[in-house]
Amino acid sequence: MSTSNFKGFASLKTSGDLLGKLKYDYKRMLSNPYDAYAAFDFFVTAYHMLDWLHPIPTGKAAQKKNDEARSAEETGSILLQVCSHIANGVKHFQATRP
Repeated sequence: MSTSNFKGFASLKTSGDLLGKLKYDYKRMLSNPYDAYAAFDFFVTAYHMLDWLHPIPTGKAAQKKNDEARSAEETGSILLQVCSHIANGVKHFQATRP
């Protein structure tokens, strides 16, 4: 399997860039609380900040350890749980987790 040399998306190349986008999306939500696009962008971006905190490593043992760290991080944070619930529920147009 080959790997890609593609890095980033437009000006989003680092975790700091993604955090800047999160702040921008938050301001969009504050300026128009009924903007569903801004809310979608905010919650999806917020939840995926976890990917920068715990990037997926190579090797099965490292991946298992990473999965456990991600799970512990999410379990220990009600804010991450809410972001996960909204980000994952909204893409299916229905939140189904209790």
